[in-house]
Amino acid sequence: MSENINNVVTENEKEISASSILREITNIQKDNSHIFDALKQLEHVKSECSRDIGAEEKAKAIADVVKCRETTNQRLIDFYERAYFDCIAEKKADRTEKINMIKDILISYLNQSAQDFEGDMLFDIKEFVQSQLNLLIMDIQADKI
Repeated sequence: MSENINNVVTENEKEISASSILREITNIQKDNSHIFDALKQLEHVKSECSRDIGAEEKAKAIADVVKCRETTNQRLIDFYERAYFDCIAEKKADRTEKINMIKDILISYLNQSAQDFEGDMLFDIKEFVQSQLNLLIMDIQADKI
C-alpha cells in the first residue's frame, strides 16, 4: 500500500515544472465561468419592491461567492508563483552543481600530467567531461532560463 503512495508522489513530483506551473496559472486566468454564472443568477433575482431585502440578500450572497472564488484564485496564483520560483532555483542549483563537478574534474585533470594516466583512462575522462557538458548544454537550451 505505501509503495503505491510513494509511486504516486514520485510521479506527481515529475510533473512539476516551470511550464506546468505557468500552464496552471493560465488555466486560472481563463476560468471565469463562475463570474458569468453569478451574473446569470443575478438576472433571475426578482425584486418585488424597491427595498426587497430578500432579493438584496440573494444578490449579496452571489457577490460573496464570486469574491470567495477570486480570493481562492489569488491564493492559488500566489502558491504557484512561489512554486515557480522554487522550481527555477532548483534548476539553477542543479546546473551550478554540474558546472562545479565539471570544473573539479578539469582541475584534477590539469593538475596531473597526461603521462600519469593510462591510455584508456584519459579517453574515459575526456568522454565523461564531454557527456556532462552536452547534458548541461541541453538543459540550458531546453529551459532557456
